[in-house]
Amino acid sequence: MSKEFRQIDKRWSEIPKLELGLKTRIKTSLIPVEFILEIMEIEAWFLAETSHFPRIDAAITIPVISARLGFNPEADMSLRPNPCDDLDNCSRIGGKRYSK
Repeated sequence: MSKEFRQIDKRWSEIPKLELGLKTRIKTSLIPVEFILEIMEIEAWFLAETSHFPRIDAAITIPVISARLGFNPEADMSLRPNPCDDLDNCSRIGGKRYSK
């Protein structure tokens, strides 16, 4: 496991502690409060929204992504350690580039 992935995994493992802290340390008795934590980079959302790939280039398909890059974007993309790089690699299949 890469150092970067271990760091991300450590941060994810701290989410329950953060959620508990939000619920117990912030006053919520006056009005109902719902805490929503966004943990994914926007690129993870793009990866998971697979219908846009053929619009970028017809060569970018789920089977080609799976074969060349070793992951299925129809699976849970919230666990990808580098979704920005993944999106760029998907774009490269069609001869394009993605950058933030």
